[in-house]
Amino acid sequence: MKIRSVLSRVSSEGFTLIELLLVVAIIGIMATVLMTVIDPIDKIRLTNDTGVISTISQLGRASDAYGAGHSNSYVGGTFANAVDDLNTAGEIKYTSTTLKAPAGYAFNYLTTPAGCSTAASSCTGYVYYVELFSKKYKAANAHYYYIYATGKGCFSTTAPPDGTYTCL
Repeated sequence: MKIRSVLSRVSSEGFTLIELLLVVAIIGIMATVLMTVIDPIDKIRLTNDTGVISTISQLGRASDAYGAGHSNSYVGGTFANAVDDLNTAGEIKYTSTTLKAPAGYAFNYLTTPAGCSTAASSCTGYVYYVELFSKKYKAANAHYYYIYATGKGCFSTTAPPDGTYTCL
């Protein structure tokens, strides 16, 4: 009986302004804490990092396949030329105009010996790399690499073109 009288009083009187402000303040504090913990910008960067790592790995495997069919000579030139040559060879279905890095990211490609421009000029090695931006990798100044004939990529703090690709 007593509960009914309390409920009928609350439903007829409603909430006071102080009670409503208190609830709104608590919800605001909880939302701020949640946004700090989740950090949506870093989640987007981590998603972009994962995407560019996948793309670099796919290009590396395609280049390895190309090299296996061309006496261990790899495509040369710039990143765009390498992508277009791999597309022409049927190793990938991207072209330099359809393969785009997310804003702020740049795909890079270096060949060995430096400056070889085509597979016919005996490019004997390559490395694809990209700088990563999420907190997970940025704190270590990490780059992601796919180095020729390794069959896998790795992370490093050493940025090309110094020729050192020490994996973490």
